[in-house]
Amino acid sequence: MPAAVPSPPALTLVVPAPVADGSAQAPRWAGFGDAEPLATGVVHAALDALGLPRDAAGPLVARGLGIDVAAGDAWAVATPVVLAIHGDDVRIAARAHPSADATAATLAALNAHFADDGIAFVAPARDTWLARFAAPPAVMLAPFDAALGGSLYAHRPTGPDGRRVERWANEMQMLLHAQNDRSNLAGRARQAGDGAPDAIWWWGLGTARDAPPGHARGWADAGSMHEIGALARGLGSPRAVPADFAAWLAGARGTVMRESLVVLSSAHAGAHWIEPALHAWRTGALRALTLLAIRDDGTVFRVRPYPSLLARLRRRLQGHA
Repeated sequence: MPAAVPSPPALTLVVPAPVADGSAQAPRWAGFGDAEPLATGVVHAALDALGLPRDAAGPLVARGLGIDVAAGDAWAVATPVVLAIHGDDVRIAARAHPSADATAATLAALNAHFADDGIAFVAPARDTWLARFAAPPAVMLAPFDAALGGSLYAHRPTGPDGRRVERWANEMQMLLHAQNDRSNLAGRARQAGDGAPDAIWWWGLGTARDAPPGHARGWADAGSMHEIGALARGLGSPRAVPADFAAWLAGARGTVMRESLVVLSSAHAGAHWIEPALHAWRTGALRALTLLAIRDDGTVFRVRPYPSLLARLRRRLQGHA
């Protein structure tokens, strides 16, 4: 019998979003497809496109940052954040960028306090921290980029163990407040532009079973954005990003891998990646194409490409009208 011919690859492409002229709402790709803002955040949107559970975020990010994810442990992303008070509400204002001293002091305090709860914190990158759970709680957690700018209450943990996890979060805030006051790390760090965290925002809790190896391949260049870049590398393909889409497609042809994720840090990816990827999708060289664009404020858009040149021209004419 002749060997089965592999189906065309599917590609999820993540790029920074160029902002439309005179608009803060959508990327400037109206000629390619409709841009739809997503409330899920880019990591969850990428996992949805790859057909992986959202609980795979924590273990994949950990794996992408060089951590050996054991089968029995659960991992969550533990993003250090800065809070702000708005009236009667407390909001997640920004990602914290703690100094080495602030990171060491914060991790020591957290690990001492939560040792009896079976929670251990590590910081493989300056502003991308992780938490390992010996016994993972049954809880649903909002991803950082979806919660950014929103209130703590509106994005509080839910599920059977939601109250217990919320209590842990409150304990962390009080612990960090006391730690920063004792060492004056918060004041010194903010003066240097390296904000010590007010709280830890954990999300993406899952085990290695949620991130099976071999389901997808990933590439991320050196400047790729925080957790989404680590997630791509955690898919098990730590090779360099190809020079352009044509080079990527040449290597992808003939593979049995069903899904691929490419994360780029350049806002000028159109000519080398987006346009040829759209052409390949329209001509059948790609089985599926998902384009995710991240704006500077963290908003993520999914661009649904038009299936034909005629649809693309019709959209442009509608825009002129």
